[in-house]
Amino acid sequence: MKPYTICLPDAERLIRGWNAPIYAFFVAVPEIEYYSGRRIHVFWCLAKTCQGKGKTPRCVNRFFDKGDASSTSNLRKHAKKCWGDDVVKLADETKDVNLARDIVAKSGMGNAMITTMFERKKSKGVVTYSHTQHTKTETK
Repeated sequence: MKPYTICLPDAERLIRGWNAPIYAFFVAVPEIEYYSGRRIHVFWCLAKTCQGKGKTPRCVNRFFDKGDASSTSNLRKHAKKCWGDDVVKLADETKDVNLARDIVAKSGMGNAMITTMFERKKSKGVVTYSHTQHTKTETK
């Protein structure tokens, strides 16, 4: 069967329940396809240099008829490949998919510097970091 995109009312109904920050790393409205007669959601990665593997590396499939149909583990695994563990962790700390989506959209690329991706607002101060290795005293 040929893939098609879901219509807007269906998309709004489905997306309402998808509030985990991990969805920020993928296109907001997934496609619905059929694979061997089984319905799947196809999430497209937003990273400019996607690190996915397989026939369609930018896609992450979620089978609709399984008990874990709302699980985000496959999305999380893919996002960590493309964006890095630190960025995914920081997105999870926002606890809001809209805030995380704004941050991801601002950078527009995978494997970006964390300071660029998650800049603090001016009211909270400047983000500082160092590339210098800690001394033995500092690591204790």
